[in-house]
Amino acid sequence: MTVVRIWTGREASALRAALRLSIRDFAEHLGVGVRTVTKWHVRGEDVSLRPVMQSVLDTALARSGDEVRARFELILGTDNEPAPGPCGCTTLAVPPALLVEQWDHRKIDALAEFLAEERELMPDSALLLSQEWRIIDPPQVVETRAGRRIGTRLAEVVVERTDALRRMDDFLGGGDMLDLVRRELRATLDMVRDASYTEKTGRLLLGAVGELCQVAGWVASDAGLYHRAARYYLGGVVAAHVADDKSLAANLLSSLSYQVANVGDPRDAVLLACTAYHGAEKTATPTTRALLLERLAWANARFGDTQATLRTLALVEEAFADGNLEYDPVWVYWLNRDEVDVMAGRCLTELKQPKKAIPLLDAAVRRYDDSHAREMALYLSWLAEAHAYDGSVEEAAQTAMRALRLSASTTSARSADRIRVVRRALQRYRGNASVDEFEERAAEVLDRTIG
Repeated sequence: MTVVRIWTGREASALRAALRLSIRDFAEHLGVGVRTVTKWHVRGEDVSLRPVMQSVLDTALARSGDEVRARFELILGTDNEPAPGPCGCTTLAVPPALLVEQWDHRKIDALAEFLAEERELMPDSALLLSQEWRIIDPPQVVETRAGRRIGTRLAEVVVERTDALRRMDDFLGGGDMLDLVRRELRATLDMVRDASYTEKTGRLLLGAVGELCQVAGWVASDAGLYHRAARYYLGGVVAAHVADDKSLAANLLSSLSYQVANVGDPRDAVLLACTAYHGAEKTATPTTRALLLERLAWANARFGDTQATLRTLALVEEAFADGNLEYDPVWVYWLNRDEVDVMAGRCLTELKQPKKAIPLLDAAVRRYDDSHAREMALYLSWLAEAHAYDGSVEEAAQTAMRALRLSASTTSARSADRIRVVRRALQRYRGNASVDEFEERAAEVLDRTIG
């Protein structure tokens, strides 16, 4: 019979791999928290488990079949290879491991390959990486390849080009932007791989790569390419970590949490958003903290935790009030008073509190124009949903029709999804002439133009 003298994170992770369970499923199997299992995996032999956990794992191993125990022994005996996980993948099927002391061109090559891959990520990849970037010091950037010498100005140009793409996204949908951003990211990575530069310039360049990954992830998500977006976000976290930019890493991770909240498990979204916020809490500007807290509020709203949502929205207000644009990173330029009110209105709509949501959404929408077609379509969809919950049927149908017209003019999967949500909210009012007109038009537009 297989016996473990002392359980550390290494043995616990080996048992999880032998059982072929995800972090979440393994936590449920043992009756412990997901964060606990994640810590075991990240810290490995550096964390010795408490006696009660030793007993729990002893029991889990004893109850395992012969095949599981054989795999467990095999995994522990293969120190230099990552443990196999579900579907035969490795549990570290994420960007190049952050547990390195030096970052050289081979790591950049590996990052470029990761960003180019099409394979689906393992479910727990984001949870693992979200812990690693917080607890591992940034590696030294080492110059190892001869090539055209580049300086800080070129890195600054890459950041400027990224900012121009980011602002284009204010007016275009993900389907229009994705190829352009993808080409820019590929060209930037090729430049970073083939050139020589100082450590300082290397960090600037990798920070630029991280910013490009955030834009790429955002537009890929908007185009409905969620696995591709997750890969961009996670690759960007690695680049930001090497660049020693905690705020950027947090922005990337919280962007992923926003996607997960919308199309995945809200519990994972809450964990990712919490990790992003606490990882950058001490170094981020007040406006950046407000942005990270907004995404945490949205994840809590999607999870259905009213009290946590309201507490977080109050923190958003405090952080935003302390903001100073002069000290903010360029990528937080868009977070203004209207956007703060819109997110609060969205969260309140999600929590079925329409009377509080409608004034916030209505006032913000009146200050936008239709040149921001995607944003207007999204914001109007939440306003229409809030009116539907409030029983204001005519208002809901008219607002929904306007959102539909704007949505049909974009290549945004998010706006199309929101129209579907509004259709469901208005289902109970079928028979009303305005609602029926919207339903007929929505079915036609979604079938022909969007979906």
